[in-house]
Amino acid sequence: MPMRKNASSPASAAFTIIELLSVIAIIGVLAAILIPIVGNIRQKSWTATSTSNLRQLGQATALYVVENSGKLPMEATNSSFSNPPWYIALSSYISITRRSSTSNGYVEEDASTVLLNPATSTELPVNFAPSLSCGTSGSNGVLTAREVEDPVNKVWLTTSTGAYYYNPYNLMYIEYPHNNHANMLFFDGHVELVEQAVVADMGRDLVDPRLN
Repeated sequence: MPMRKNASSPASAAFTIIELLSVIAIIGVLAAILIPIVGNIRQKSWTATSTSNLRQLGQATALYVVENSGKLPMEATNSSFSNPPWYIALSSYISITRRSSTSNGYVEEDASTVLLNPATSTELPVNFAPSLSCGTSGSNGVLTAREVEDPVNKVWLTTSTGAYYYNPYNLMYIEYPHNNHANMLFFDGHVELVEQAVVADMGRDLVDPRLN
């Protein structure tokens, strides 16, 4: 009995060039739709985490002020053994992993998720920073909460390029990683995304707590 030949030839069973190009085009269209959506979801996740971290730092600051006669933590450049920089001063109120190395007489800090802005990459232990004005003058060289006359509209901490402070005169260390917005913690404890153009327009009126 003769063998029956397969009715379908190899050529007809394989993809044609047109079909292959159609599949590639569909994949391209889906990628073009999904990639921005995934990126947007990731950005929103970063912003939510950043906001949560700043709120924790705001709560820690409030506790520090109560237990230190109204004084606020200092920015890093004017810190000393008796007045450590803000991110170390707040370590008693939030969970921060310590390491054994020391600097200027106090224990330095490793990176902590509470101190980090997730949309920024840095080797420094913080991605948030206070104004340089928080340690340059005032009661015993330390700014007090009472000296901030407009806490609702004055920034305590903001997303930064990795520095331990920002200069209110040129704003060079403020970073805008959230769709051209900086995430800012105000002295009254609320957190707000502020557009770069607004920061540039308001200048020291927004970011210098000693300017009334």
